[in-house]
Amino acid sequence: MRRTGWRATGVIVMCQTTLLFGVARAATHTAASCARADVQAAVNAAVDGDTVLIPAGTATWTNGIETTKQIMIQAQTITPTPGGDAAWNVVITNNSPVPLITMTSGDDFHCGVAGITFMEGSRKTNYIRIQGTGSNVPLVHDCRFDIDERFGDEPGIAVLACLSTGGVIWNCMFDTPGADFQGYPGSQGASVYIHSPRDWYTPSTMGALDSNGTVNVYFEDCTFFNCSGCPDIDDNGRVVFRHCLFDGTGGLTHGFTSMRGGRHFEYYDNTFTVTTPERNQARYFWCRAGTGLFTDNVVSNCATPSAFGNQTLLAVGDNTVPTGYPQSRQPGWGYDGTRDVIDPMYIWNNTGPRAGTWDVYADWTNSVRLNRELYVDSGPKPGYTKYAYPHPVRDDALPPLPEGAGLAAAYPDDAGIAGHADVLFTENFESFSGDRISWSEIGGWDNVYGNLLITRDAANVNRGSQAVRITCTGTAQQSHGVVKQVAGQERLFVRWYMKFHPAFPGCHHTGLSIRGGRAGDLFANPTGTVPNGTNFFWVCLDHLSPLHSWNPAANTEPPGWVYNYCYHMDQDTGWGDVLLSTGPLNGSDKLGPDFVPRPNVTPPRDRWICYELMVQNNTPGERDGRVGVWIDGNLVADHPNLRFRGIAEIASRFINLGVYSSAVFADQTVWYDDLVAATRYIGPIAAGNVDVVPPAAPRGLRVQAFAVP
Repeated sequence: MRRTGWRATGVIVMCQTTLLFGVARAATHTAASCARADVQAAVNAAVDGDTVLIPAGTATWTNGIETTKQIMIQAQTITPTPGGDAAWNVVITNNSPVPLITMTSGDDFHCGVAGITFMEGSRKTNYIRIQGTGSNVPLVHDCRFDIDERFGDEPGIAVLACLSTGGVIWNCMFDTPGADFQGYPGSQGASVYIHSPRDWYTPSTMGALDSNGTVNVYFEDCTFFNCSGCPDIDDNGRVVFRHCLFDGTGGLTHGFTSMRGGRHFEYYDNTFTVTTPERNQARYFWCRAGTGLFTDNVVSNCATPSAFGNQTLLAVGDNTVPTGYPQSRQPGWGYDGTRDVIDPMYIWNNTGPRAGTWDVYADWTNSVRLNRELYVDSGPKPGYTKYAYPHPVRDDALPPLPEGAGLAAAYPDDAGIAGHADVLFTENFESFSGDRISWSEIGGWDNVYGNLLITRDAANVNRGSQAVRITCTGTAQQSHGVVKQVAGQERLFVRWYMKFHPAFPGCHHTGLSIRGGRAGDLFANPTGTVPNGTNFFWVCLDHLSPLHSWNPAANTEPPGWVYNYCYHMDQDTGWGDVLLSTGPLNGSDKLGPDFVPRPNVTPPRDRWICYELMVQNNTPGERDGRVGVWIDGNLVADHPNLRFRGIAEIASRFINLGVYSSAVFADQTVWYDDLVAATRYIGPIAAGNVDVVPPAAPRGLRVQAFAVP
C-alpha cells in the first residue's frame, strides 16, 4: 500500500558493535567495573541467555568465576579483528589459584567469553576453561591471551582449556612475548588444551561429517605467536584450524601416555612461519595418535637461521614404543563405529618451501608408512569436504546491542559531550536567538524546510531553556524539518528527546531518519524508489499512526507503535518496508533466522522520551546491515541482515529530524530537544554528578504484541 515518504533527506546513525557472538541474548547486565567481585555480581544477576558486559578497565583477579549459566561474558566494547590484532580495553591479570572463568555449555544458549585481554600474573591456572556436552557450543572470540612459560600437559595448565563437545574460537591472539625455561624465545608445554567428552571409539567427524558443526572445536582467524602445545590435543580431541597464522608455534596430538590421546585434526587455509631467531621449534605438528590432514596452507621455513634446523610440517610417532601393528588409536588409524580401521593422514595442495615435509620417528617406521598411514601430495583425502567457513554460528549469532547508560553517562546533563572524539554533531537548540530555525539562522544544520519554532516555554523544554516545536496547521500536506550532513560513516548512532502534545492524534511520519548516499546529495528526495545499491538507503525511526488506513487493528493509541521505516535493496515495493519490533508488517521477511521479535511499544504522550537510532551499513555484497531502536535506554527493536548498498561510497551521511503530515488534524504538535550523533551508543542524559547507573525500565509505555502473518 502506498505510503508517502519524508520530504527531505536523512543521515545515518550507526552503532559501535559490541561483539559477542551467540544467539541473540535476552538481557544485558553491565558490571560496575572489571573487578572480579563486580563481574561476579553481574553473573549472579544473569539468567540463561543473558550477556554480562565488562566496562573498560584493568584488574587483577585473585579468584575465579565459575558458572553453569548459559551466558556470555564479554567486554562492553569490542572491535572484531581477524587475527586478533585489535585494541582491548578490558585487561585481567591472573593471580587466581583456580581458572579465571569456568563455563559449561548447554542446549538452549551459547556460553562463552569475548573481548578480554588475559595477562600472566603470579599463577599459571587457566584463563578460560570451557566444558560440557551442550548442543549450543561454547564461543570464545576477540580475546588476547598473554602466555608465559607453562610446562606440562595437564588441563589446568593451559591458558585456554577446551573440554567441551565442540566450540568455536575466532579472532583471538595467543602471544608469548617472553622466553622458555631454557632461555629461548617463546614457551614450552600446553598453551591450548583440547579434550572432548565424545569417546575416541566413535566414527570420524572430519570435514562435513561434522554435519552441524557441534562436535569438533573450530579455531578461525586466530594468531599464535611462539606458542608450544598450541594446541595440545589430548583425550578424544577433535580440532579444526583454518584461516589462522602460526608463527613459531607447534601443536600435537597426545598419544599412548594418555588415556586415549587425540582423535583427529584438520589444518587448512592457514599460514605457518617462524620469524623469531633461535625459536625452539623444529616441527609445526607432531601426531602421536589418531589422524588428520593439511591442505591449502602456506608452509614457510624459519625466516632467519636457527640452531634447531629446518621446519618440518608433520612429525609422526609417539614417544612410546609400538606394542604391535596395528596398534589401536595409533597415527593413521581411526574407528568406524564397530572396529579399528585405517584412516590415513593426508597432506596435499599446500604451498611454500616446507609444504610437503614430514618424518616418522624411528620406533614407528614399521607402523606408519607412506601410502598406507600417510599420503603426501597424491591427491585429496577421498570423500573429504571442508566444513562451512566461517562457522555458521558466527553468521547466525549477533553481537548484543548495548542498553542503559552509554557515552552520555560520562557527561552529566550532556555538558561537554560535544568534545568527545566519537561525537559528530550535537544540537540542544540553545544557541538560537530568534523565534524559529530559518535560512537566516540555521545554526549547525545544512538544510531547513517548513516551520520549526523555538520554544522557551519551560513546560515544553527537556533541558536548558530552549527546544524546537513543530505544529502542523492548515489543510494541505506538509513537511517540516532540518537536515545535517556529516562525514560518511559505517556505524552511526543518533540520540534525541521528543515529546508529543497530550492530545496528539497521530501523523504520517514523526521522528528522525538517517539516509545513506554520496557527499553533497543534501537535497535528494528518493522516496518511492527502491535503492539499487549505488544511490541511497533510508532508515527512519517512526511512529505508526492509527490514522493510516492500512494500520493494524491492534495499534489503537497515538502516537502509535515505534517502527523502522526502511528503504533497503530488498524491499518489495517502491515505498519502503514497515519493520515493526515484532517483524515486517509488509513485504517478505528479510531479517533472517537470528531476528528476535520484541513487543511493539507505544510511547506515552505529554512526556519527554529519549530515542536512539542506530544504522550499521552492510558490507557491500553481504546482508549484514543492522538497525537498532532504543527508548529511554531500552532496546525495543533490532533488525539484522539488511542490504542497504552495493558500493562503499554509499555511506551514512544525512540526519533528518522532522514531521510529515499527509492530512492535518488538531494538536499535531511535537517538541524536539538534546540531539547527539556519534559513532557509538550514546544512551540517555545522565543527571547531575551522581554515580552512573543504567536507567530503570520506562514507565507509561503501552506494550502490545502483534502477530505478523
